[in-house]
Amino acid sequence: MPKLIHAADVHLGAKFLSFGEKANQQREQLKKTFENIINKAVEEKADFLLIAGDLFDANRVHQSLVDFVKTQFKKLKENDIQAVIIPGTHDCLSPDSVYLREGFAKEFPNVHVFNDPAVNFKIFEEFDLTIWAKPNVSNKSTKSPVVKLEPKDKKTKYNILMAHGSLQIPGKSSPDAYPIAFEEIASSGMDYVALGDWHSMADYSRGSVKAFYSGSPEIIDLDQKGSGYVLLVEIAGETKISPLKIGSREVDELDISLDEIQDGSELREMILKGNAPNLIRTVNIKGFSDPELAVIPDELEEELQDKFFILRINDVSHPKIELIEEKNYPPETVIGRFIRLMKERIGAATTEEEKRIAEEALRIGVAELEGKEVIE
Repeated sequence: MPKLIHAADVHLGAKFLSFGEKANQQREQLKKTFENIINKAVEEKADFLLIAGDLFDANRVHQSLVDFVKTQFKKLKENDIQAVIIPGTHDCLSPDSVYLREGFAKEFPNVHVFNDPAVNFKIFEEFDLTIWAKPNVSNKSTKSPVVKLEPKDKKTKYNILMAHGSLQIPGKSSPDAYPIAFEEIASSGMDYVALGDWHSMADYSRGSVKAFYSGSPEIIDLDQKGSGYVLLVEIAGETKISPLKIGSREVDELDISLDEIQDGSELREMILKGNAPNLIRTVNIKGFSDPELAVIPDELEEELQDKFFILRINDVSHPKIELIEEKNYPPETVIGRFIRLMKERIGAATTEEEKRIAEEALRIGVAELEGKEVIE
């Protein structure tokens, strides 16, 4: 039975601009994670490593990075593991494609890249297996990346489809992001569909067809959840899918209400709870602020940053009504005029509901005018 490792969206060479001074560390971590994927394929005695697009973050990558990838492909060759790769949206098969320029398959007979739009299948006779795929030829397209075929086209016992694109889910996908219809999955008759493009691992199987996004094996975005995996795929009768943890970074998000905090030390304790050197944490400080407990996000981040890989603190708290005093806001300012207007409305409210709405509008309005991000 064929045994495969399904990976995608490694994004080697990504710039990680949002990671600030940690960008270079994360770029190096991607290389370590890719090496972990290769080692995992060897450890699991896999027959194939499938890379469903965006191995590279761009086609213009440094030669040292290409040489690093070749070193890893050599390990696969030494262990009789086939690598099958499709160009994605970041490393698409454009005229400057890294896959056309480097010719990985010429150096490594165990590496097959779908780098010809006219050829959309590869038969591996030893495994009685056909892998169907076609390369993405540009960053965007309204055309589906799924190979269209009839049952008569299948000449082997096992058939696997690879595609890099977005399943058509309202509000989640764009029509020019290589759209994939659920019906294309359900009617494919494949033993497995290896998807790439989305960075979170997800199961989109339909009917008897197993279809998965493996997600990024390492975190690409600061708020990314569901990444850090590759999938072990075993095809024998019913296809078996097993997620394998491969990435090092973790992401979480905490909401801390100032209503439950007594002092600064308690706030720091809550922020630090569960801290780890590979954790990217976002903290949203909510509730009603008090002058006795001043929250300065930049200072807190700087003080506690070394306890995490990255720490982000957002102050989205609102001032207490009784602490919004007109004397502190000159009447000629926008915020001063707003406060006086809303306090008039609070005083003129004829029902508790009207008063509650006006008070909430005052709190939110003052927070926004003071430059705070408001999360409701």
